[in-house]
Amino acid sequence: MSDEDLNICIIAAESREEGMIHTYICHLDTDEVEEIYASPYGGYAAAHNDDFTRLVLVEGYMVGDSVAHLWEQGKGTNLLYGKPLADRQPGEEVPLTAFGGGFFTDGGKGLVFNNALFTDTYGLGYLDIDHPEKAVEVPFAGLMHSGAGEFDGLAPMKNGRFYYSSILMGLVGFMKRNIMPKPKSCRRCMCWWDGHLAMALWKP
Repeated sequence: MSDEDLNICIIAAESREEGMIHTYICHLDTDEVEEIYASPYGGYAAAHNDDFTRLVLVEGYMVGDSVAHLWEQGKGTNLLYGKPLADRQPGEEVPLTAFGGGFFTDGGKGLVFNNALFTDTYGLGYLDIDHPEKAVEVPFAGLMHSGAGEFDGLAPMKNGRFYYSSILMGLVGFMKRNIMPKPKSCRRCMCWWDGHLAMALWKP
């Protein structure tokens, strides 16, 4: 994860001396490197705010089994969603979240994130940062395409639009506002949403 305008990048590096993965925020213009998280299971950056003073870090134990932490500059890291492995009882089963990439909503009060909480073909969820214990589904079935497929991600672009990606089987139907010709079929496609429609989708 990086931002070329801010000269910032987030990296995760595995130690050669211990069973630990360290996460760093790197300021390329000042050569400053700050360690912000360390765990045997990683702490991979999944979302950031505009100035990278707030990050969501995901710790993963196995496929789909992950927890999310919120790092804030000057405040450190706190658990955001899920139950860490160290807090579980022997044999305890927890929901597989598959917590993935996402982005903060305007004002930074909410988080839109990829997950498998509501469907095994993945989708979007919404968390209120002040009350993250309950995730809300962000449905979008039928808005982007027709046919069966697997959600692959939604990300904001600097022009105010959003990049949407799905792995599809069968015919694909784009929205009326698409800027790409309608294909007969595809394996992976993308289209853009105008600002007001995207807001309507993630607003809880």
